[in-house]
Amino acid sequence: SFGGVTPGPMVLVVGGTHGDEPMGVQVIHALKEELKNQAVVGEIIVMIGNPEAVEKKVRFVDSDLNRFFGNEAALKNKPLQARLKEEVRAREIMPLLKKVDYLLDIHSTLKPSIPFLYMENTKKHRKAVEEWSVPYIISPDYNFTNQAFRSCMDNIVDAHGGVGITYETGWNQDNSHFESVLSNVKAFLKQTGAAFHDFKSNELPSAPQSLFIYKELIAQTKKFVFEKDFNNFAFVSKGEVIARDGTQCVSVDQDSYFIFPKMNIKQGKTATYLARTINN
Repeated sequence: SFGGVTPGPMVLVVGGTHGDEPMGVQVIHALKEELKNQAVVGEIIVMIGNPEAVEKKVRFVDSDLNRFFGNEAALKNKPLQARLKEEVRAREIMPLLKKVDYLLDIHSTLKPSIPFLYMENTKKHRKAVEEWSVPYIISPDYNFTNQAFRSCMDNIVDAHGGVGITYETGWNQDNSHFESVLSNVKAFLKQTGAAFHDFKSNELPSAPQSLFIYKELIAQTKKFVFEKDFNNFAFVSKGEVIARDGTQCVSVDQDSYFIFPKMNIKQGKTATYLARTINN
């Protein structure tokens, strides 16, 4: 924790929510050094989300940490000896998420991807990232509801009046753009008013394209296969066949972009999310 003397926002920056995403961990270590020389307004907390998973270099120890924040009652009521490692960690983190003004949760993707942000489509959220250089901002469509998008750290911060932002920095096997990622994080801390007050990025802020997730595509059979290897933001036109699910062809009913396409898809599980440019 840094600051805590001068009144101001409480800002939480998290890396390593998943232990196989090294970029966020690198950013946390770098921030710990750089914040020592900053005049912090308010309080900045930098944290490794799942330290045991990071140490073991695995995505999680027992189960995905970022799926345990949506049901606080279940976290509280489960006997201690029956709790999974990530349930214990989620319970430790939850009180902090309820009181911070800003959260930046740093992630990487399992498949090659350009960097992007996931956040609610509000003025407060957009203000916090207006100095960023990032190609896409992803938000849920007004009519889209999904448990996976209500169980993450940013959702809890949003639900308690704060600004929660997830920063997907690109493929988890590619750390070549570390300086660009760190620059965006500094721009975020500057915009919150907490630190790096005179920071100027070497990269010009870009006007990101906004996409809105409108559908979760779920595999109905054990024989779900995409027509090709779709990466994040792959564009498909209305009517295009994108997969075979058993004996059925799966097509899109509108121009769409792939978001978080999965590997090793199982029956009854998410194959991908689909997004569009218009928020309906």
